[in-house]
Amino acid sequence: MPAAGGLPRVVGGGAAAPGAYPWMVWLSVGCGGTLITPRHVLTAGHCVGASPRLAAITVRAGATDLDRPGLRARSVAVYRSPRYVAATAGEDWAVLRLDRALPLPPLRLAAAPVTPREPLLVLGWGAVREDGPAQRVLRRAWVPFVPDRACRRAYDPLGYRVLRAEMICAGDVRRGGVDACQGDSGGPLAYRAGGRWTQLGIVSWGNGCGRPDYPGVYAEVPAFHRVIMAATRRT
Repeated sequence: MPAAGGLPRVVGGGAAAPGAYPWMVWLSVGCGGTLITPRHVLTAGHCVGASPRLAAITVRAGATDLDRPGLRARSVAVYRSPRYVAATAGEDWAVLRLDRALPLPPLRLAAAPVTPREPLLVLGWGAVREDGPAQRVLRRAWVPFVPDRACRRAYDPLGYRVLRAEMICAGDVRRGGVDACQGDSGGPLAYRAGGRWTQLGIVSWGNGCGRPDYPGVYAEVPAFHRVIMAATRRT
């Protein structure tokens, strides 16, 4: 994620089991994303350029190890929120249309706000420590939900405004050590309910990676659900 301190990656956690998260994709711009229809990927706005005709992004899916072939597609159109300015200013989302449909199950998007009681899943190929290299194998970690008030208390002194209606925070603020970080931007913050995974957030920004007192900040999917789905019909 960009920040206050750089792009995110998964710090802590461990390797994801092959096939467990078939909707997770890697983008050649150094970000993650999720398949939300067979031909559309949701990612962070700061991962893509402003051009609606950006066709240079390669998407890899169907494999947790980037050394394995998996499936490939490329973007033929990009729709980034027209209100996007910077990750820390909100509206940090974008939708890519692919040149072909991928034969993988898409990830459901949360349509209404949720206050999670259990830790949330974060995934990515990013580094496992600040300033470390990106990873070849997909990693996962579990991060606890952090209430808006506590998140604002952490970031207000740094001059960053956590937008209550557009951002959700998660991380172990007491001990640190588990977080998203550089290279994980655009990936999901997700929960499992009724046997299905649902995406609640998009890895967006934070102050460093896995630092105590500073949770990761995610674009809150329910706030943009309607316009994201409209973008899949438009793009």
